[in-house]
Amino acid sequence: MKNDLRRCKRCLSEFCSGGFKGKNSGQTKIILVAHMLDKRIFEKDLFGEIGHYRAFLQSDSGKALQAVLAGPILNLNLEDIYFTNIFKGFFKDRMPRAEEYRACLERFEEQVEDFQPRGIVSMGSHAYDILFPEESKFADNIGRILLYQNIPTLATYHPSTIMKMPIRHRMRLIDFLKSGMQ
Repeated sequence: MKNDLRRCKRCLSEFCSGGFKGKNSGQTKIILVAHMLDKRIFEKDLFGEIGHYRAFLQSDSGKALQAVLAGPILNLNLEDIYFTNIFKGFFKDRMPRAEEYRACLERFEEQVEDFQPRGIVSMGSHAYDILFPEESKFADNIGRILLYQNIPTLATYHPSTIMKMPIRHRMRLIDFLKSGMQ
């Protein structure tokens, strides 16, 4: 997986991460998308000392996501998926502004166009709200499949809460990921 931290020319954040495009992600053709870099992950890898990918693997979110992927049904790891964020940058002292989200959403749309996924998993309410601003609330759509640019998109929980989610939602996520591999 590529470590891609640098100053962003789009949203002007101090650091930018394009996401993790696993070397085997062409086999699954699914994009998992969350809101933005977790502050703890960012701080752990502030100067690229351990690699952003390894910092993610050491986080609670990374461990939880890996546990679901590695289960007996999927038997995957993070090298088998494309995991990215809606907001690619990171600000130490504030949340992104609307125009910064729009700049990063353009980059996400380019990633979708380049990768041509069979499915997208929108992980958490922030990612959902940006991808589906006209839809009803996230809570009303958890577990539902919506269309984002005509691509089936599962609205589900953020990776940090994936192990706490009701089993039916975890199974829905597993089924959705499995369907992308066929």
